[in-house]
Amino acid sequence: MAETTKKTETTTPAYVPAMLDPDRVDYRANPKVHLAEAGRVALSNWVGRIGNKRVRVYRGAQASKIPEAVQKAMAASEPPVTIGIITLADLGIRALPGQRGAQVLSVTPAAEV
Repeated sequence: MAETTKKTETTTPAYVPAMLDPDRVDYRANPKVHLAEAGRVALSNWVGRIGNKRVRVYRGAQASKIPEAVQKAMAASEPPVTIGIITLADLGIRALPGQRGAQVLSVTPAAEV
């Protein structure tokens, strides 16, 4: 008697979505905090590998959320990606929305008595 065996092939997809990839770590800016109020943040984007993980740091990611090993790799890269504070002047704006102070909307003449 001839034995028949079933061969099952398992293929891994060439593309794995970033949310499902366990070897990828992203550090992003907090959308609820304005860049000028976030404190120390990444001043530009950075992509690299730390150990067996693929790491992506987006501009504006808070330094307190980024591990020290990633910050060292960012500083050692060419060109180096630094951590610093983004000011309103860097963004080209004078004041944040809602923080402009008192504004005169209309002037009414005082009633004569």
